[in-house]
Amino acid sequence: MSDFKPLFPQDAKRTEQFRRVIIRKTLQLARENPKMDDDQIIDLVDLEAVRICDLCVESSYEDDPSNRVSQYFMDERVGQRRNHVGRFFVFALEGYLNEPIIKRAIYRVLAGSTEEFLGRKIYESYSQKIKQLLKEGSSQGLSYNKVMEQKPSRDLTREILQLYWNKMEQSVSCEKMLKNQIDSALTKYQTQKPEDAFDIEAYTQEVYDYFMTALKKNLDSGVS
Repeated sequence: MSDFKPLFPQDAKRTEQFRRVIIRKTLQLARENPKMDDDQIIDLVDLEAVRICDLCVESSYEDDPSNRVSQYFMDERVGQRRNHVGRFFVFALEGYLNEPIIKRAIYRVLAGSTEEFLGRKIYESYSQKIKQLLKEGSSQGLSYNKVMEQKPSRDLTREILQLYWNKMEQSVSCEKMLKNQIDSALTKYQTQKPEDAFDIEAYTQEVYDYFMTALKKNLDSGVS
């Protein structure tokens, strides 16, 4: 690449940064999903590239070629860490929800729904408990994922899963709300991946049923 000549020399720094973002993101997704094959990883990277390209287009209107690599991953980390309850929630269900579309398009919906369905007071209570577990784990040199794998975290997550399940069982409005959110996420996904055409209404129901089955299997497993 040493003899590469950028199409727009004035944007050489900017394009270099976005190449680095794409490379780093590809490696990150591959490491986070070791059981996926190459085609599945490519699907994940392709979806993420939509965000990266949008960022690239937006930055083209700015004069300041700031470090987009750091900004991209900083924004991503903030987003991942903000909803600890939701992240613990989806982490517990990962083994039951393996479809790439669900992982990329629906995980955020499920994570976000924890605050809505548990209620603000209960959600904040668990958020504080998780923050304390993370603080203790950090003092022991444990990563975020390692903390989630510890028994105290699994026990706490199981409580969250049970409360969520109870809410879904008791409230028809919660089912309707979640389906609407899934529908919106799938609509956005199909806009980004028009070649993956499917019946959104039918697939919304399929994803919802798949999720509820996964939730029930996790609770029935008795593993904590």
